[in-house]
Amino acid sequence: MKERDSYLDNAKFILMVLVVFTHFFMGMTEKRGVYEDLYYLLFTIHMPTFILISGYFSKNVVNQGKWLRKSYHFLWLYVLFQVSYSFFYYATGLEASFDLTFLIPEWSLWFLLSMVFWYVWLYSLRKIPAAISIPISIVVAIMIGYFPEVGRELALQRACVFFPYFLIGYHLPKHFFDIFKSRTMRYLGLAALFILFIYVVKIDGANKYWFFGSKPYHDFMDFPEFGALIRGLFYLLSVIGVCGFLGVVPTNKYWFTKYGANTLNVYLFHGFIVKLLRRYFPFEAISFIPAIITFSFFALGLTVLLASERFKKWTSSLLNLF
Repeated sequence: MKERDSYLDNAKFILMVLVVFTHFFMGMTEKRGVYEDLYYLLFTIHMPTFILISGYFSKNVVNQGKWLRKSYHFLWLYVLFQVSYSFFYYATGLEASFDLTFLIPEWSLWFLLSMVFWYVWLYSLRKIPAAISIPISIVVAIMIGYFPEVGRELALQRACVFFPYFLIGYHLPKHFFDIFKSRTMRYLGLAALFILFIYVVKIDGANKYWFFGSKPYHDFMDFPEFGALIRGLFYLLSVIGVCGFLGVVPTNKYWFTKYGANTLNVYLFHGFIVKLLRRYFPFEAISFIPAIITFSFFALGLTVLLASERFKKWTSSLLNLF
Protein backbone atom coordinates (compact mmCIF):
# COMPACT_ATOMS: atom_id res chain seq x y z
CA MET A 1 0.00 0.00 0.00
CA LYS A 2 1.28 3.45 -0.93
CA GLU A 3 2.31 5.46 2.12
CA ARG A 4 0.09 8.47 2.74
CA ASP A 5 1.48 11.99 2.77
CA SER A 6 1.35 13.18 6.39
CA TYR A 7 1.47 16.82 5.29
CA LEU A 8 -1.67 16.54 3.14
CA ASP A 9 -3.50 14.48 5.76
CA ASN A 10 -2.63 17.13 8.35
CA ALA A 11 -3.91 19.82 6.00
CA LYS A 12 -7.19 18.01 5.35
CA PHE A 13 -7.79 17.38 9.04
CA ILE A 14 -7.13 21.00 10.03
CA LEU A 15 -9.27 22.28 7.16
CA MET A 16 -12.17 20.11 8.25
CA VAL A 17 -11.84 21.34 11.83
CA LEU A 18 -12.05 24.88 10.42
CA VAL A 19 -15.13 23.98 8.36
CA VAL A 20 -16.91 22.57 11.42
CA PHE A 21 -15.79 25.53 13.54
CA THR A 22 -17.12 27.96 10.94
CA HIS A 23 -20.51 26.25 10.89
CA PHE A 24 -20.72 26.49 14.68
CA PHE A 25 -19.58 30.11 14.55
CA MET A 26 -21.86 31.34 11.75
CA GLY A 27 -24.67 32.34 14.12
CA MET A 28 -22.29 34.73 15.89
CA THR A 29 -21.82 36.90 12.80
CA GLU A 30 -25.01 38.81 13.62
CA LYS A 31 -22.90 40.62 16.23
CA ARG A 32 -20.82 42.07 13.40
CA GLY A 33 -17.33 43.48 14.01
CA VAL A 34 -14.62 40.97 14.82
CA TYR A 35 -17.14 38.12 14.60
CA GLU A 36 -17.74 38.80 10.93
CA ASP A 37 -14.05 39.42 10.30
CA LEU A 38 -13.08 36.00 11.64
CA TYR A 39 -15.91 34.34 9.72
CA TYR A 40 -14.85 35.93 6.44
CA LEU A 41 -11.19 35.17 7.12
CA LEU A 42 -11.94 31.47 7.50
CA PHE A 43 -14.04 31.45 4.33
CA THR A 44 -11.11 32.73 2.29
CA ILE A 45 -9.07 29.78 3.54
CA HIS A 46 -10.86 26.52 4.23
CA MET A 47 -13.02 25.75 1.18
CA PRO A 48 -10.61 27.15 -1.46
CA THR A 49 -7.77 25.09 0.04
CA PHE A 50 -9.87 21.96 0.52
CA ILE A 51 -11.12 22.15 -3.07
CA LEU A 52 -7.58 22.74 -4.34
CA ILE A 53 -6.40 19.58 -2.57
CA SER A 54 -9.45 17.68 -3.85
CA GLY A 55 -8.50 18.71 -7.38
CA TYR A 56 -4.94 17.55 -6.74
CA PHE A 57 -6.21 14.10 -5.76
CA SER A 58 -8.49 13.94 -8.81
CA LYS A 59 -5.55 13.28 -11.16
CA ASN A 60 -5.78 9.50 -11.00
CA VAL A 61 -9.57 9.55 -11.05
CA VAL A 62 -9.67 11.47 -14.33
CA ASN A 63 -6.53 10.07 -15.93
CA GLN A 64 -7.58 6.47 -15.25
CA GLY A 65 -11.09 6.97 -16.58
CA LYS A 66 -12.82 6.71 -13.19
CA TRP A 67 -14.38 10.16 -13.33
CA LEU A 68 -17.86 8.96 -14.33
CA ARG A 69 -18.03 6.43 -11.51
CA LYS A 70 -16.85 9.10 -9.08
CA SER A 71 -19.49 11.49 -10.38
CA TYR A 72 -22.21 8.90 -9.79
CA HIS A 73 -20.86 8.37 -6.28
CA PHE A 74 -21.12 12.06 -5.37
CA LEU A 75 -24.54 12.26 -6.99
CA TRP A 76 -25.67 9.37 -4.80
CA LEU A 77 -24.30 11.09 -1.70
CA TYR A 78 -26.11 14.27 -2.67
CA VAL A 79 -29.46 12.50 -3.09
CA LEU A 80 -28.98 10.50 0.12
CA PHE A 81 -28.14 13.49 2.29
CA GLN A 82 -30.62 15.83 0.65
CA VAL A 83 -33.36 13.38 1.63
CA SER A 84 -31.79 12.83 5.05
CA TYR A 85 -31.71 16.56 5.81
CA SER A 86 -35.37 16.94 4.86
CA PHE A 87 -36.37 14.16 7.27
CA PHE A 88 -34.01 15.53 9.91
CA TYR A 89 -35.42 19.06 9.76
CA TYR A 90 -38.98 17.76 10.08
CA ALA A 91 -38.23 15.20 12.82
CA THR A 92 -36.36 17.69 15.01
CA GLY A 93 -38.80 20.54 14.55
CA LEU A 94 -36.34 22.69 12.64
CA GLU A 95 -38.97 22.79 9.90
CA ALA A 96 -42.73 22.74 10.52
CA SER A 97 -43.44 20.57 7.47
CA PHE A 98 -41.63 18.01 5.39
CA ASP A 99 -40.16 19.66 2.33
CA LEU A 100 -37.94 17.88 -0.19
CA THR A 101 -36.36 19.38 -3.26
CA PHE A 102 -33.30 18.39 -5.24
CA LEU A 103 -33.04 21.73 -7.00
CA ILE A 104 -31.65 23.72 -4.05
CA PRO A 105 -28.90 21.90 -2.09
CA GLU A 106 -29.32 21.90 1.67
CA TRP A 107 -26.68 23.91 3.51
CA SER A 108 -23.23 22.35 2.90
CA LEU A 109 -24.41 19.82 0.30
CA TRP A 110 -23.55 22.23 -2.50
CA PHE A 111 -20.06 20.72 -2.40
CA LEU A 112 -21.34 17.23 -3.31
CA LEU A 113 -23.29 18.46 -6.30
CA SER A 114 -20.38 20.67 -7.34
CA MET A 115 -18.06 17.66 -7.30
CA VAL A 116 -20.31 16.06 -9.92
CA PHE A 117 -20.01 19.12 -12.14
CA TRP A 118 -16.28 19.47 -11.51
CA TYR A 119 -15.45 15.93 -12.57
CA VAL A 120 -17.48 16.33 -15.76
CA TRP A 121 -15.91 19.71 -16.55
CA LEU A 122 -12.44 18.47 -15.66
CA TYR A 123 -12.77 15.50 -17.97
CA SER A 124 -13.89 17.83 -20.77
CA LEU A 125 -10.93 20.17 -20.20
CA ARG A 126 -8.25 17.61 -19.39
CA LYS A 127 -6.44 17.93 -22.73
CA ILE A 128 -6.47 21.74 -22.78
CA PRO A 129 -3.24 23.26 -21.40
CA ALA A 130 -3.49 24.75 -17.93
CA ALA A 131 -2.29 28.11 -19.26
CA ILE A 132 -5.52 28.27 -21.27
CA SER A 133 -8.10 26.36 -19.22
CA ILE A 134 -7.39 28.01 -15.85
CA PRO A 135 -7.73 31.64 -17.06
CA ILE A 136 -10.90 30.65 -18.94
CA SER A 137 -12.37 29.09 -15.78
CA ILE A 138 -11.63 32.26 -13.81
CA VAL A 139 -13.19 34.51 -16.45
CA VAL A 140 -16.30 32.29 -16.55
CA ALA A 141 -16.50 32.31 -12.74
CA ILE A 142 -16.36 36.11 -12.69
CA MET A 143 -18.75 36.67 -15.59
CA ILE A 144 -21.33 34.11 -14.40
CA GLY A 145 -22.19 36.52 -11.60
CA TYR A 146 -23.80 38.84 -14.16
CA PHE A 147 -26.36 36.19 -15.12
CA PRO A 148 -29.31 36.35 -12.69
CA GLU A 149 -30.60 33.05 -14.08
CA VAL A 150 -27.63 31.25 -12.53
CA GLY A 151 -28.09 31.23 -8.78
CA ARG A 152 -28.60 28.73 -5.98
CA GLU A 153 -30.36 26.21 -8.20
CA LEU A 154 -28.14 23.10 -8.41
CA ALA A 155 -25.46 25.27 -6.75
CA LEU A 156 -24.38 26.16 -10.28
CA GLN A 157 -23.17 29.67 -9.42
CA ARG A 158 -21.06 28.30 -6.58
CA ALA A 159 -19.77 25.40 -8.67
CA CYS A 160 -18.51 27.86 -11.28
CA VAL A 161 -16.95 30.18 -8.69
CA PHE A 162 -14.96 27.43 -6.96
CA PHE A 163 -14.10 25.35 -10.03
CA PRO A 164 -10.82 27.25 -10.70
CA TYR A 165 -9.40 25.90 -7.42
CA PHE A 166 -10.29 22.34 -8.42
CA LEU A 167 -8.81 22.83 -11.87
CA ILE A 168 -5.62 24.38 -10.50
CA GLY A 169 -5.29 21.48 -8.06
CA TYR A 170 -5.58 19.00 -10.90
CA HIS A 171 -2.75 20.68 -12.80
CA LEU A 172 -0.38 21.01 -9.83
CA PRO A 173 2.83 18.99 -10.25
CA LYS A 174 3.32 15.94 -8.05
CA HIS A 175 5.74 17.52 -5.60
CA PHE A 176 4.15 20.98 -5.53
CA PHE A 177 3.33 20.90 -1.82
CA ASP A 178 6.97 20.27 -0.93
CA ILE A 179 7.46 24.00 -1.53
CA PHE A 180 5.55 24.74 1.68
CA LYS A 181 7.36 22.31 3.97
CA SER A 182 10.32 24.50 4.94
CA ARG A 183 10.67 26.61 8.09
CA THR A 184 10.99 29.72 5.94
CA MET A 185 7.59 29.04 4.38
CA ARG A 186 6.12 28.65 7.85
CA TYR A 187 7.12 32.20 8.73
CA LEU A 188 5.95 33.47 5.36
CA GLY A 189 2.67 31.62 5.85
CA LEU A 190 2.09 33.27 9.21
CA ALA A 191 2.87 36.65 7.68
CA ALA A 192 0.45 35.98 4.81
CA LEU A 193 -2.36 35.03 7.20
CA PHE A 194 -1.72 38.16 9.26
CA ILE A 195 -1.83 40.35 6.14
CA LEU A 196 -5.01 38.59 5.03
CA PHE A 197 -6.69 39.28 8.36
CA ILE A 198 -5.75 42.97 8.15
CA TYR A 199 -7.24 43.18 4.66
CA VAL A 200 -10.45 41.48 5.76
CA VAL A 201 -10.79 43.83 8.75
CA LYS A 202 -10.24 46.88 6.54
CA ILE A 203 -12.87 45.91 3.97
CA ASP A 204 -15.98 48.03 4.47
CA GLY A 205 -19.43 46.90 3.40
CA ALA A 206 -18.55 43.25 2.88
CA ASN A 207 -21.25 40.63 3.21
CA LYS A 208 -21.14 36.87 3.31
CA TYR A 209 -22.09 36.44 -0.35
CA TRP A 210 -18.80 38.01 -1.39
CA PHE A 211 -17.22 34.87 0.04
CA PHE A 212 -19.94 32.27 -0.55
CA GLY A 213 -20.07 32.77 -4.31
CA SER A 214 -23.59 31.37 -4.27
CA LYS A 215 -25.60 34.22 -5.78
CA PRO A 216 -25.44 36.47 -8.85
CA TYR A 217 -24.21 39.98 -8.19
CA HIS A 218 -27.57 41.72 -8.43
CA ASP A 219 -28.86 39.64 -5.50
CA PHE A 220 -26.40 41.01 -2.94
CA MET A 221 -24.85 44.21 -4.35
CA ASP A 222 -26.26 47.72 -4.63
CA PHE A 223 -24.03 48.26 -7.66
CA PRO A 224 -23.79 44.85 -9.36
CA GLU A 225 -21.73 46.29 -12.21
CA PHE A 226 -18.77 46.17 -9.80
CA GLY A 227 -19.32 42.49 -9.12
CA ALA A 228 -16.32 41.43 -11.18
CA LEU A 229 -14.05 43.54 -8.97
CA ILE A 230 -15.50 42.00 -5.81
CA ARG A 231 -15.14 38.45 -7.08
CA GLY A 232 -11.64 39.23 -8.31
CA LEU A 233 -10.82 40.57 -4.84
CA PHE A 234 -12.10 37.34 -3.31
CA TYR A 235 -9.79 35.33 -5.56
CA LEU A 236 -6.85 37.52 -4.58
CA LEU A 237 -7.58 37.17 -0.87
CA SER A 238 -8.12 33.42 -1.18
CA VAL A 239 -4.76 32.98 -2.93
CA ILE A 240 -3.13 34.69 0.06
CA GLY A 241 -5.19 32.54 2.41
CA VAL A 242 -4.42 29.26 0.64
CA CYS A 243 -0.68 29.95 0.47
CA GLY A 244 -0.60 31.19 4.05
CA PHE A 245 -2.43 28.12 5.32
CA LEU A 246 -0.27 25.68 3.36
CA GLY A 247 2.78 27.37 4.82
CA VAL A 248 1.76 26.71 8.43
CA VAL A 249 0.53 23.12 8.06
CA PRO A 250 2.80 20.77 10.07
CA THR A 251 4.76 18.25 8.01
CA ASN A 252 5.35 15.50 10.58
CA LYS A 253 3.02 12.69 11.57
CA TYR A 254 0.96 13.46 14.68
CA TRP A 255 -1.87 11.85 16.62
CA PHE A 256 -4.43 13.60 14.41
CA THR A 257 -2.79 12.84 11.06
CA LYS A 258 -4.68 9.57 10.55
CA TYR A 259 -8.00 11.39 10.70
CA GLY A 260 -7.13 13.33 7.55
CA ALA A 261 -7.95 10.24 5.50
CA ASN A 262 -11.66 10.34 6.37
CA THR A 263 -12.58 14.01 6.11
CA LEU A 264 -15.49 13.45 3.73
CA ASN A 265 -17.31 11.60 6.51
CA VAL A 266 -16.93 14.67 8.70
CA TYR A 267 -18.25 16.94 5.98
CA LEU A 268 -21.26 14.70 5.39
CA PHE A 269 -22.39 14.14 8.97
CA HIS A 270 -21.29 17.11 11.06
CA GLY A 271 -24.17 19.30 9.91
CA PHE A 272 -26.79 17.26 11.76
CA ILE A 273 -25.00 17.67 15.08
CA VAL A 274 -24.16 21.34 14.51
CA LYS A 275 -27.78 22.13 13.64
CA LEU A 276 -29.07 20.38 16.77
CA LEU A 277 -26.57 22.02 19.10
CA ARG A 278 -27.19 25.46 17.65
CA ARG A 279 -30.93 24.95 18.08
CA TYR A 280 -30.89 23.97 21.75
CA PHE A 281 -27.90 25.88 23.12
CA PRO A 282 -27.76 29.73 23.25
CA PHE A 283 -24.31 30.03 21.69
CA GLU A 284 -25.07 33.59 20.56
CA ALA A 285 -25.00 34.69 24.20
CA ILE A 286 -21.33 33.72 24.55
CA SER A 287 -18.72 36.47 24.21
CA PHE A 288 -15.93 36.29 21.62
CA ILE A 289 -13.05 34.53 23.43
CA PRO A 290 -15.24 31.94 25.22
CA ALA A 291 -16.96 31.30 21.88
CA ILE A 292 -13.63 30.64 20.19
CA ILE A 293 -12.65 28.18 22.92
CA THR A 294 -16.05 26.45 22.99
CA PHE A 295 -16.39 26.07 19.24
CA SER A 296 -12.78 24.94 18.87
CA PHE A 297 -13.41 22.20 21.42
CA PHE A 298 -16.62 21.10 19.71
CA ALA A 299 -15.09 21.26 16.22
CA LEU A 300 -12.01 19.26 17.19
CA GLY A 301 -13.98 16.61 19.05
CA LEU A 302 -16.59 16.24 16.34
CA THR A 303 -13.98 15.99 13.59
CA VAL A 304 -12.06 13.29 15.47
CA LEU A 305 -15.26 11.33 16.15
CA LEU A 306 -16.63 11.43 12.61
CA ALA A 307 -13.24 10.79 10.98
CA SER A 308 -12.53 7.73 13.14
CA GLU A 309 -12.12 4.31 11.57
CA ARG A 310 -14.97 2.93 13.67
CA PHE A 311 -17.42 5.52 12.38
CA LYS A 312 -16.18 4.91 8.85
CA LYS A 313 -16.94 1.19 9.19
CA TRP A 314 -20.45 1.94 10.44
CA THR A 315 -21.26 4.15 7.47
CA SER A 316 -19.19 2.81 4.57
CA SER A 317 -21.72 0.29 3.25
CA LEU A 318 -24.39 2.97 2.87
CA LEU A 319 -22.12 5.70 1.55
CA ASN A 320 -20.46 3.41 -0.98
CA LEU A 321 -23.68 1.87 -2.28
CA PHE A 322 -22.98 3.55 -5.61
